[in-house]
This record gives sequence, C-alpha cells and structure tokens, in this order.
Amino acid sequence: MTGEQCDQQGGSARDFEQALDAITAELLAGPAIDYQHRREALATWPLEP
Repeated sequence: MTGEQCDQQGGSARDFEQALDAITAELLAGPAIDYQHRREALATWPLEP
C-alpha cells in the first residue's frame, strides 16, 4: 500500500510511515537467517525419485 492509498483509506502518510517503521523494527529484531548456509546444507540432500 502506498502513502496515497493510505490517505484514500482515511490514514495519513505519517501513519503509513509509522507502520513501515514498525514492520522494519520487527524484522530487524528477529534472528538473521543465513541463506547461504541453508543452500549449502540442502545441496547435499539426495532427493529420491
């Protein structure tokens, strides 16, 4: 949703920015995922037909 869409639904651009900031903070607070390690681990898993 863009800031403009937020305005059309009764919210302000500031409300939209605050929501994005809250989502960003929540994502940054969680553990980081090492996707390269995951790919390397899964590369050795055999898949049976």
